[in-house]
Amino acid sequence: EQPDPTTGSVVPPIYQTTTFAFPTNESMLDLMEGRASGYIYTRYGNPGYSVAEAKIALMEGAPGALVLSSGMAATSTAIMTLANAGDHIITHADIYGGSFGLFHDLLPRFGIETSFIDVTDLGEVEKAIRSNTKIIFLETPSNPTLRVCDIQSIAELAHAHDI
Repeated sequence: EQPDPTTGSVVPPIYQTTTFAFPTNESMLDLMEGRASGYIYTRYGNPGYSVAEAKIALMEGAPGALVLSSGMAATSTAIMTLANAGDHIITHADIYGGSFGLFHDLLPRFGIETSFIDVTDLGEVEKAIRSNTKIIFLETPSNPTLRVCDIQSIAELAHAHDI
């Protein structure tokens, strides 16, 4: 880790800003249209996010990583990236309310069906798998009931069905 060039800090600073300045209108347009890299608005990224993403990618041995502002932002981004119309998802019957809204109310509008089951019962998980099952989504311990599912066994079952 190299010290911050401005302050000498050995810990990356926290950027408490929402907006960033541009030397010219053209430089802002270049950034907004993808011809240049940088920061526009903190919701879309800031230097602190970039440092965290790079460190997570390095730790995970991944080509990149993405940090988001909330668990629901992460959940909806992952699901909307992986699922398409005609796909099927399996998840908890006692899932977090925000997640329930995503799976029960929003995804059906995109032609994505979800089965809400007791994921602590491996037999029930296996029975719920269909030929179009794309995702088995788990939150453990569940919120608000704190039920714990067997992630390893469910992962093995998913892999056995090419999910």
